[in-house]
Amino acid sequence: MELIPADTRSTIQPKTDFHLNGITADFEPMKMDAPFLIGNINENQNKIVFVTIKNSNIKQVNNVLYVKLYAYFLLEADDNGLIDKLTLESPEIDHIFSVNRAFNFSFQDIKDFNRKGTVTIKTNDFDSTSSHPQYFKVEDKEISLSFQINRTISTAIGKPPLIINSVLCFEFEPTDDYLFIINLCHYARNFIRFLCFRKNIYFTSVDIYKPIENNKHQHFGKISLFEDNQKSEIEPIETNRCIKYEYIMGNEGTILNDIATNQIYLRHLPKSYEDGKHIDVSSFIMITSAFEWEFSRNYPDGIIKKESTLKAEKAVSEAVSELLEKSTGKQKNIYNFLLRLVYSDPLQSKIIQFGKDYSNIIDDFGKYMYNLNQIDFNYKDIGERVSAQRNHFAHGDLHQEFINEALLDVVFLKEVVYVLQLKRYGLSDENIRRSINDVFRHNFAL
Repeated sequence: MELIPADTRSTIQPKTDFHLNGITADFEPMKMDAPFLIGNINENQNKIVFVTIKNSNIKQVNNVLYVKLYAYFLLEADDNGLIDKLTLESPEIDHIFSVNRAFNFSFQDIKDFNRKGTVTIKTNDFDSTSSHPQYFKVEDKEISLSFQINRTISTAIGKPPLIINSVLCFEFEPTDDYLFIINLCHYARNFIRFLCFRKNIYFTSVDIYKPIENNKHQHFGKISLFEDNQKSEIEPIETNRCIKYEYIMGNEGTILNDIATNQIYLRHLPKSYEDGKHIDVSSFIMITSAFEWEFSRNYPDGIIKKESTLKAEKAVSEAVSELLEKSTGKQKNIYNFLLRLVYSDPLQSKIIQFGKDYSNIIDDFGKYMYNLNQIDFNYKDIGERVSAQRNHFAHGDLHQEFINEALLDVVFLKEVVYVLQLKRYGLSDENIRRSINDVFRHNFAL
């Protein structure tokens, strides 16, 4: 097995400088420069490609090198290694693109079934169980994405005779760029994270295919991502807390395009469903940052202002600009900062503007949450509390008493962020309401 590419071996030799007359030693660790390592399995000659964590330290113990890995590809032997299709499975995908569409079962009546135990199960054809392809781009490469349903039959004892799984499928021009494939896995994970409002999404299977004649694909390998060596969180899966394919249908490509280009804000997503039940300083600030980021995407020109406000801003801007021209050094930096503030919209104003424009989508959920806690539902008050508490956190004002109502406000703001994001992707008001109802389990009859 080729553990280290030949052209990089000379660059990773250890450099040590021990000072034996002291008690310290200077050691410069070896670094992993190669993006991947390639080898063959002796037993079957299958190809294995290790994806390394670049610039990580290489550990050396008794002349054995230990390299940190992100993933590995296991490919069939005697193949050119070109990949043109990738499919990913997870329990969450089974719910997003329901596996129930893949089969029908029938029996004469329940009494006959209980007496004879006979039932007929029929799977539906591939065309009727695949979504219409959508498209997005990565590094100027066009990728087709769709949801599909795989069927596996078995006669082996101890295995189910029929296994049905939904998969997220990517198709693209044949490539042997392994890092490109790994990036697609990363984008897929963030896509499912967005649809489930949590980060702990783990793929149970990642399969790769090669091109064959007549535009068909043949399975020839798997990818193992080491972060998938964890168990899925059961409760949010069993309670169906996700945005369904039917709600985003036709907009999947746009969402993935924004994920691939880091345009959509996802840093506020909780690590897990359980973690999302708690709000701390970090999550409070992240959620308000998510709101401001998505608000700016929906309102690129800012809030529509009165003529008197625009005149006042112009006058202040001109006055500060004059001072800016006459200043230098630190004063100039301060005037630059003030000039940016002149046209910026305060957080409270943004929340009020959101309420004016989107109350028809989310107010029912908000009123229900606030009534349960016996707090008046009012966007002006919400904006004032969130803005004040965010500033306390940001400026380290620990002596300030925590605004208790702001805790509920920021929980509501998580749903507000979803409204801004989903509206930008063209979802109807009704499908946005259904999405929020499902993800946050409001249990409204919609």
